[in-house]
Amino acid sequence: MKQGITRRRYRLLADFPMVHRFLADIYSIDTLNSYLLPQFFEYAHTHPAFQHRLAHRFGLWEDGGKLVGITCFEMNIGECFLVTDRGHSFLLPEMLEYAERELSAEDNGRRTL
Repeated sequence: MKQGITRRRYRLLADFPMVHRFLADIYSIDTLNSYLLPQFFEYAHTHPAFQHRLAHRFGLWEDGGKLVGITCFEMNIGECFLVTDRGHSFLLPEMLEYAERELSAEDNGRRTL
């Protein structure tokens, strides 16, 4: 991890506004295909199928205290979104490793994501 960049776990109630704001700030029509929209993030958190007890597995990457990336699922582990701002896409390999460890599900003895 580069100097100044830290990773920590998501705190469901405390971090939701910051993540929602981050997703809104980095929104671009150019990235709409395969993009985690802030409204989608909000919808997932209010859906009855959302596994809120596992939301602490989301990973947040911060650079100098500013959110620059997130790994999260929509409803449950076994699925994953990796999102960075434009200047921090180099974090994606590290974020994928984190997601494989924290957000993957086990199915017949195999990890799936």
